Parts: sequence; C-alpha cells; structure tokens
Amino acid sequence: MRQTHLTEIYQGIPLFHGFSPEILTRLAQISRVREVPPQEFLFKEGDTDRTLYILLDGEVKLSCYAPGYGEVVIAKAEALDILGWSSMTSMIRQRLESAQTTRRSTLLCIDTEALQKICDENPAIGYQIAQRIANLAATTLMQSRINLLQIIREQATQRYKEDTLEFSE
Repeated sequence: MRQTHLTEIYQGIPLFHGFSPEILTRLAQISRVREVPPQEFLFKEGDTDRTLYILLDGEVKLSCYAPGYGEVVIAKAEALDILGWSSMTSMIRQRLESAQTTRRSTLLCIDTEALQKICDENPAIGYQIAQRIANLAATTLMQSRINLLQIIREQATQRYKEDTLEFSE
C-alpha cells in the first residue's frame, strides 16, 4: 500500500490526531493494512505478538476463557476501535483476550516495538500516545466492570427463577 495512503488513514484515527505530517509518515512506515476474512483470529489469549490493531472496517469480538463457562465474549470492536493496546505497556507481555473477526474486516497493523522507538525518540509524542492509551485502558476497565456486573445480575436472576420454580413445585 502506498505510503501517502497510510498517512491519510492515520489522519482519520483519533489516537493520532494533531500529529505532524513527519510523525504520520514515520507511523506509516511501521504499519500495514490487512484484510481479514470472517472468523479469523487476530490473536489469542496468551499470545505474545507485538502488534497494535486499529479496526478500520468490520467487526471483531473480544473474548476470554473463564473456567466453568468456556469462552465469554467481553466486547465487540467496531470501526476505529483499538485492539491489542496492552502490547504498548511494559508490564503486560501476553494477550489478555482473544480477538476474532465476526465479518470481513480491514485493520491497520502497527509494529509496537517500532512505535515504542518513535515514542522514545519523541517524548512529546510518546506522552500523548501514553495518555491516550491510558484513557483507552481506563475505558476498557470500566466497560469490563459493567459487563461483569451484568453477567452476575443475569446469573442471580436465573438462580432466582430456578429457586422459585423449585419452591412452587
């Protein structure tokens, strides 16, 4: 894909708003666009790949394995959502969830080691990206909490119905 086209893609991604054309060109150099068919895994829980994905088009489900339950879908990603942001953190070395396309999807794939180098060379850019990733992490944590509470509520409702049915018999 042409470098100028990748630079144009970056201009439309909120994570990179306000960055100079020079930085966007450098980002384009460490990226590629990937077309992914339905049902393909981008990564699986426990993987160690170092790629940051930005969903340009399509849909991706994020899930994790829960003992006693199997696969639990924790979120659905849509256009401009960022996947695999944990690869930008120094503490998390393995994927915390699996990401699988639910329909044909187009993704911007960014080499996080190269992105980290750009951040190290440009502390102001690194700070902006770190702030935006921190906001993303906080949002993800809040959404996970909401999803967990919803699962607990559904289970409590189901138990109540089962107990009520047992009592009425």
